[in-house]
Amino acid sequence: MLILDTSVLLNFLRVGRLDLLVGLPGYEFLMTDHVRAEVTEPAHAEVLRGAVQGARLREVRVDADEEVAAFGRLMKERVLGLGECSALAMAVCRG
Repeated sequence: MLILDTSVLLNFLRVGRLDLLVGLPGYEFLMTDHVRAEVTEPAHAEVLRGAVQGARLREVRVDADEEVAAFGRLMKERVLGLGECSALAMAVCRG
């Protein structure tokens, strides 16, 4: 399982090659709803929706108690954005 951050997604979306990332065999790709919300370019958001609908990328919520607590601690530090904090909290809590 790989939890993607916004910057990773945007890099692949900008060059039109999200398929290279989510097409890697042997991996399940996840993004948090916070990460998805940071993809604001309409064309990029459409490609992302297609990847989710095609089950090549799964959107998940930070809603487990320990994930929410870790997310809150990271946000309190005000160093990272929502997407980064949610991805890190989930990655740490899910190992």
